[in-house]
This record gives sequence, C-alpha cells and structure tokens, in this order.
Amino acid sequence: MPKSLFHSKLLPMACADQAYDVPALEEAIALSDDDTEIFIIGGAELYRQAIQLADRIYLTEIELEITGDAHFTELDRKIWQESSRTSHVPDEKNLHHYHFVTYDRKPASQ
Repeated sequence: MPKSLFHSKLLPMACADQAYDVPALEEAIALSDDDTEIFIIGGAELYRQAIQLADRIYLTEIELEITGDAHFTELDRKIWQESSRTSHVPDEKNLHHYHFVTYDRKPASQ
C-alpha cells in the first residue's frame, strides 16, 4: 500500500494501484491504525461525509474568486478553531496570495 510523504495511509474510495478499494468512508477508516492520521483528498461528497468525523482540517485557502459549481463548505466557527496559519505572497510560481491553515474541532463544551 502506498504511503504519503507524511507517512499516512492512502485509502481511496475507488481505483488506485496498490491501494485498498473500499465502497464507504467508514470502511476506509476502519482499515487504518488508530494512531494514523487520515487525509481525505476529495471529492465533494467525500468531504461532506468526512467533515462530520474529522478532528482536524488542513486547508489551503487561496485569495481568488473562482466561478464553479462545487466549493468547499464554509467552516462553522462555533465548531472549528484556527490553530495555525502560514501565509504566502504572490511570486514567480504563484500568482495569488494563499494560506496553509489548520483548523481543530473545538471541545464539545465550548
């Protein structure tokens, strides 16, 4: 089974060489070790399901208005708290400001 650069298991929902092929998110999660951080890499329906189960979200925010029919959901600030942000200014490789942001789920009592 392939590993990412961060030593996390890749558990695609369908077709990828040398990876598990599972029909549901819960089955993919059940295949992972308890101490393994799982990364969900799309698409929209999988994000919708996974956000309900996630404790942490790593999100790239790009300062650009894009027309399209699918967008990542706006995070509920009552549930999610920003825990880190690394900002990048435009340069020769990237034409737009962007940010790597980590959000952590707030404890249920907040």
